[in-house]
Amino acid sequence: MRAKLDPAVATKLPVAPKQEPTSASTQKAVDKGLLSSSVSPPDLETVEIRCELWLEIVNRPEKLNCAWSYAERQNPPGVQRIGIALNMAHWPTGSALERADKRAVRWLASLAVLDRLNTWPGNPVLRATRDHLVRAVLGNNTELWQTGAWTAYTLKDSEITAPIETLPIYGTEPQRGPHMVTAFSVTVSLPPGRSPEMFKRRTKEGGCTR
Repeated sequence: MRAKLDPAVATKLPVAPKQEPTSASTQKAVDKGLLSSSVSPPDLETVEIRCELWLEIVNRPEKLNCAWSYAERQNPPGVQRIGIALNMAHWPTGSALERADKRAVRWLASLAVLDRLNTWPGNPVLRATRDHLVRAVLGNNTELWQTGAWTAYTLKDSEITAPIETLPIYGTEPQRGPHMVTAFSVTVSLPPGRSPEMFKRRTKEGGCTR
């Protein structure tokens, strides 16, 4: 039997806030995890950003990681540079570079960049960059959980990472770089008047910030 609420008590309870209806197309995109660029609130402006991927070789034994990625803090207007650092001080990066295992190097670079992009989904530029890479290799019908290792495994064999094979980074004395890998355009929705620049100040002298 279902208990009835005393009318005197019911009048004292706070009224639940009214929720605005969500369109079916918007809700489906949210559930998928990759919000389509076509689903944009009317009060946002669409801006096109050139995203550049750069790769460098580092020898940092104190960094307990074989590869990582970072967002450049100073960029030309309309550009966002994303760096990938391959740490030759640790396995498997060091051995892959020495024996010129180019497919392994492309996989490490893919893992690093997807890891970085997925840890800052609140930034519209990095989120758009992640979504671009995911759609490029897996298509549009992608779940959020596929945007990490799943995407990286396919990205290693795509034309996006193909330039890594021709970089002068292999052997016992790789050229450190940074070396440009590729560039592509992404569309970002921003509030009116907001600059697409992620950062306003430089925090490292020369090169990219890690």
